[in-house]
Amino acid sequence: MAKKGTKKKAAKKKAAKKTAKKKTPAKTTPARKTITFKCISDTCAAHTGPKTHLGPKKSKVTLNAPSNKVTLQFFDPDSGNPLRPPFVETNSTGPIVINKGGRRTFTVRDDAPRDNFYDAKCEDPECGKVVEPPEMIVP
Repeated sequence: MAKKGTKKKAAKKKAAKKTAKKKTPAKTTPARKTITFKCISDTCAAHTGPKTHLGPKKSKVTLNAPSNKVTLQFFDPDSGNPLRPPFVETNSTGPIVINKGGRRTFTVRDDAPRDNFYDAKCEDPECGKVVEPPEMIVP
């Protein structure tokens, strides 16, 4: 025969296990990222490839243009209309311009969409336009 209170103790242990199993949401730590643009095979592109991960929201992203003046225009892939870049410091749909040898640092917006398509142009006669638009991704 079981001792008195054994059932109560077992119930308390079970409740404690359930409480311990509850998971808290994962915290996403803002990152620091540098993206360098240059002419690669006659195309103005990010050295990281056509899909560049910016990092979580509030991450700091430095856009670097060591050898060419670079102009980035974000756009809607369906309509082709210009869009606001995914950065806090940009308030309009105008392009981001990085002068030759320059760099600009931005913060990823809290309301930035996941996929951010852009057109990159380098001020270099040898650099053509990207055939398939690259995108910057916010996880």
